Amino acid sequence: MLTRQKLLLAMIQDASGSLARIPLFKYAFLLSQEGYLPPTLPFYDFVPFKYGPYSFGMHREMQGLEKYGYIISDREQFRIASGMENAVAEVIRTVPSDTRKQVSSLVCKYGGLSQYELLRRVYNAYPAFTFRSKCRELIPHSAVEPLPAPCCIYTLGYERKSVDGFLNLIVQKGLKQIIDVRANPVSRKYGFAKSTLSMLAAKVSVGYSHIPLLGIPSSDRRNLGTPQSYAQLFDDYEARILPLRVEPQRDVLRAMKGQPSVLVCMEENPAFCHRGRLAKNLASGSGLSIRHL
Repeated sequence: MLTRQKLLLAMIQDASGSLARIPLFKYAFLLSQEGYLPPTLPFYDFVPFKYGPYSFGMHREMQGLEKYGYIISDREQFRIASGMENAVAEVIRTVPSDTRKQVSSLVCKYGGLSQYELLRRVYNAYPAFTFRSKCRELIPHSAVEPLPAPCCIYTLGYERKSVDGFLNLIVQKGLKQIIDVRANPVSRKYGFAKSTLSMLAAKVSVGYSHIPLLGIPSSDRRNLGTPQSYAQLFDDYEARILPLRVEPQRDVLRAMKGQPSVLVCMEENPAFCHRGRLAKNLASGSGLSIRHL
């Protein structure tokens, strides 16, 4: 079990074994924001959603805790499953003591608040995560949806990002569409396979399109490892593949001029990703500048 999942169980345990859904997500958000956690401890990222900051990754891992019998849930709350109290306590005891104390401190600090008061405090402190909330009366005046970004050739790799951190970056930058240029949009990392990424992007009002003809076939990506091998691959992509893909490139440029969009692939560094060469090709003669995020 991941340490971050153990911390979720600790929050529920500290709330007398039962915690409503919205407060649990807000506690986790506050835990991530207010210096309670060691900076090296992987935790959840969040996006603006129906009740303020929300994590799709956390939701999925809560489902995992339920699948393995640690918790049960309904539409309103999570509870430690009957008969699993000792097992949950044993799991929580493996959390480093300082981190465990911080979780207890957070639950003690915010546990006396009503859900309404908790939301109001979170919204006022973190307005960037609130502009999509259904609780319109709680949204502070400073919570303004980011303006659409100027049209450029934006590119972004999801390597070393959670899907929530990835989508939040796109939303906060004012981008409106993902253009997936992977030849094979599959991933073992949650959220980045085509069907899941498309679904989650739609939930935060970001469009998604997949242009596989602008990717590099997996068979061409074998035996990579050195800067020279990558350079040879991308030289070939630029010289051989892109000249045969004129129409898909026109489609991408049309989309990018219509609304702020971002070319997406896996690699973090565009120098080690074909999207760097694709962006250069698209920029040539288009009047659009390149911005790697």
